[in-house]
Amino acid sequence: MKVNPKDYKHIIFVDASGDDGAKYDSGSSLCFCVGCFYTTIENYEHNINILAKIKKESGRLPNQELKYVTLRKYKNKEKALELLESLKGYGFVYNACKKLSPEQELTAFTHTFPLYLIAKALPELNPAETVVVIDRMKQKDMDETEHHYKLLDETTLAKYSEGITVIFRDSKDSVFPLIQIADIFSGIGRSFFENNYDMVVSQGCKICKTKRFKKCTREGKFVEFKDFKQAKKAIYSENNNYLLRGVLVHPIDLMDNVWFVNCI
Repeated sequence: MKVNPKDYKHIIFVDASGDDGAKYDSGSSLCFCVGCFYTTIENYEHNINILAKIKKESGRLPNQELKYVTLRKYKNKEKALELLESLKGYGFVYNACKKLSPEQELTAFTHTFPLYLIAKALPELNPAETVVVIDRMKQKDMDETEHHYKLLDETTLAKYSEGITVIFRDSKDSVFPLIQIADIFSGIGRSFFENNYDMVVSQGCKICKTKRFKKCTREGKFVEFKDFKQAKKAIYSENNNYLLRGVLVHPIDLMDNVWFVNCI
């Protein structure tokens, strides 16, 4: 399906980090994290230029693919990630803790996340003017994801899904390179939540639970803290509240354990 981004007013890029397997003793990831980047066609070229600057800072050529798994290893990583703040649009992160997630089609389920962000953060969006660009996956996962989007037409999200265009593109696609920005959000999100997994799934942060929105005194105890803190500057929030806005965790019962996202 040939799609011209100029035919749409709103563009949402989607990529994921991790796998949906359950063989944890054989290397399966603890989390499956979907990252999204929302922008408008008016800001499209600006954001492509920012992506080019991020690549330059990280030693990548303009035509080379940029992925967080390699970006995180570069010595200029911090300068590269500082450029996320210059993006015109919003980042979103949806992290699923797989051991506690019962969905059989986890990949498809989490990839419908853009519709939830539209409903929460961008309720004025017209789905007929919106294209969702998802990084290519296995054919089975793409088929299931398309099916889940169609199922949304029968839910309370119908007004956001009816008429929306959903396409799959390789992250190296020259027309839709901003999938690589979504990859950065998904990679940072998974890395942060996996490295702080015990706090997410069991105890949370006692300080954050009792003194929400107060300055966290435990910043140094969070692993991958700097990357996530930098990414937050580009992630959607309302009055400095990121939870249930730009950052979600699954199962939803874990949300009370991650108030520290607002504090750090």
